[in-house]
Amino acid sequence: MRDFYSGSSLTIAASDAVDGYTGCFPASFDDNGGLDPPGIFFTTSNIRDGGGSIVRFQSADIRRLTEDVVLNTRGWVLQEMVLSNRIVHCMKSGLYWQCRCAFQTETGLKLDRSAVNENSLAILPHDAQIRTETSKIWWNWMENYTRRHFTYPIDRLPALTGITRHYQVATKDVPILGLWESTFSQDLLWRRDTMIPPDEFEPIPNPIRNAPSWTWLSFPHQISFKYLDRDSDGEIQHHIELLDWAVNWDSEPLTSGINSTRLILNGPVRQCVLSDIRKRTVFDTPFFDLGGEEDQAPKSAGDFDGEVRSIPTKYLYQTS
Repeated sequence: MRDFYSGSSLTIAASDAVDGYTGCFPASFDDNGGLDPPGIFFTTSNIRDGGGSIVRFQSADIRRLTEDVVLNTRGWVLQEMVLSNRIVHCMKSGLYWQCRCAFQTETGLKLDRSAVNENSLAILPHDAQIRTETSKIWWNWMENYTRRHFTYPIDRLPALTGITRHYQVATKDVPILGLWESTFSQDLLWRRDTMIPPDEFEPIPNPIRNAPSWTWLSFPHQISFKYLDRDSDGEIQHHIELLDWAVNWDSEPLTSGINSTRLILNGPVRQCVLSDIRKRTVFDTPFFDLGGEEDQAPKSAGDFDGEVRSIPTKYLYQTS
């Protein structure tokens, strides 16, 4: 897949198609001549020469339009968007050109690709050795990836193979189940990005067998990454060291099941007693009780993925 899409001259995307049978220009697009509702068009005239113009209002930023389409809700499509050098989006509102430098509409409106909204897919630079920047790009991709859907959940790992290889070749880094060897301590800082109402938690079985808890691949929901704060010199201070790791696959890496994993870290840790502070309503912010009486103990926003655990349990956490 990586070679196929990164080597293509042009990728044609049926961006508004709801399924594989709809095509680039389905019949349902003909309601308004294949364009947005007529209300956003108007004509002007020039009384001097009798000429005129047709003015069209774009209903939204085209860079956002091409990302909020049906096609971009699918998990496999992320690699197509990331790896393709040029894409033509076939949409109800028109044709849109996308490459690594610009977006452009069929009417000639051109926008710089670099100025995008926070939900846009980042572009891996030619100089991919700057780890702080490439890490953010990987996090951006994975946050986007976990918002997408799969017809077959078991595809969640294989659909990541092309992007992983692309990033690996560019950065010369080593992949570790959705994390990377050189930035492992930062990549560990992922968290659940969805709210689960109390008493309504329904566990979703993880299709990735034996996925260890330290990788976001063990969590079949939307996630986000926390950006580390820098010190006065602009450097990130790390307090853990990756000593050893191993991932043993049933067959080919990333395309087969996980047989076993090993991870050894070195760093200062502290023991704490952790339990839930029960929530009263759906809208209450969930908190952890950090080792004391509920009204007196330090509190930290957070929640377990499973049922409420009112019985305090001892955990180790990393400290500086």
